[in-house]
Amino acid sequence: MFVAKMKRTLLRSGFTLVELMIALAIITLLTSIALPTVKNTLREQQVSRSATLFQSVIEEARARSIATGGGGGIIIDRIGGRGPLGRSQAIRMRFATTPAPYSGEGLGDRGLISVGFNPAGVTLDTLTMLVPGEASQLLRSARDIDANPNKRTLINPGDIIQLGDNGMPAEITGIGLTATSDVMLALQRIEPNSNFRRFHNQQVQYRILRSPTPAIAMPTELSQGAAIDLTSSGIGRYGNEFSPMEIEGNYIDTTALPFVVAANRSQVVDYGSIWILFGARGEVSRVLSSQRVGGALQLQELPVLGDIHFLVSRSGELKVEPNDQLEDTDGSPFADDADDGTTPLLNNESIWVTIKSRNGEVVSSSWTNPFVNQGQMIPPGPPTDNVYQSSRIRSVIGAARTAAVEARDLGSN
Repeated sequence: MFVAKMKRTLLRSGFTLVELMIALAIITLLTSIALPTVKNTLREQQVSRSATLFQSVIEEARARSIATGGGGGIIIDRIGGRGPLGRSQAIRMRFATTPAPYSGEGLGDRGLISVGFNPAGVTLDTLTMLVPGEASQLLRSARDIDANPNKRTLINPGDIIQLGDNGMPAEITGIGLTATSDVMLALQRIEPNSNFRRFHNQQVQYRILRSPTPAIAMPTELSQGAAIDLTSSGIGRYGNEFSPMEIEGNYIDTTALPFVVAANRSQVVDYGSIWILFGARGEVSRVLSSQRVGGALQLQELPVLGDIHFLVSRSGELKVEPNDQLEDTDGSPFADDADDGTTPLLNNESIWVTIKSRNGEVVSSSWTNPFVNQGQMIPPGPPTDNVYQSSRIRSVIGAARTAAVEARDLGSN
């Protein structure tokens, strides 16, 4: 009897099919309600984790540079050159190192400077330095370049040479051999007003600051779904020197660079990496980026006129087509949220990672709405005008950076 009663109790404690179906429907409903929130949270965490990772890699690069006496840093690689989107995003970082300066093989080695003059005695831009062949590193570099002009060697075009006791800087533009196996360096001024005339036909001491190279270390990549938006990154409050549109000076013409995509990969324009180098005390010493010089992209020195700002955002949502870039004609970028609101520059999930140029400190700032009075932010103008479009984007960049920094300083981030 007791066993029969237990069986009846166990049977009554179960669920009917209807009850199970109702419970399953409730669970499904709750899941469908919670899923978008969970997805958004995970997506925001991707950007946040990537910004934290990016900041830590920069800090490690700075620490390495201090430990080695300066010259080290970080290389930020664009995704690729096949289209505007890849040229405008970066997800990979590498460490950089700089070889020790070269001043010849012996104490007080010198080179013979020759400055070009026209018949009227006016100084030309031609500047050369002849170095005896026993300067073995220069000789080896000249032979390597002669055998393969595209090969990187001990000393390369683009390296900086300091001349004389005061270290007047010039850029090495060519390295070649003479008939007597001496080395001939072609040089050009870095500063327009530099006067090398006093060095003409003089033997002067030199010091070559060699270009940085990637360190032997595994690269680091951001979390999947996040990227560095280079269209909004640059130096100072308004700078966007890393943007392909700014490099080309073209924001609207889809038939010209950087919007065209070459069918042949050999014709693809590589917009290159961005190099941030630190000095011996951890300060930002140099910033290098690809710039167009005489129709060719070259790694050029950028003046460090302010802090360096990078915008970490969701990947794949950059607005790189001309008609997508803050395209409205009114004074407020938020006037058409359906279009402009999805660009990382105006996305509240984005995070600014800033390198302070004076001391190399790295800080992050959450995106903050910069538009208190939306109607008066930016003067309206034609979105098809290249100068207006460039100015408009730089204005929004400046407003967004300023708002984020002020919020961080006030403790709102």
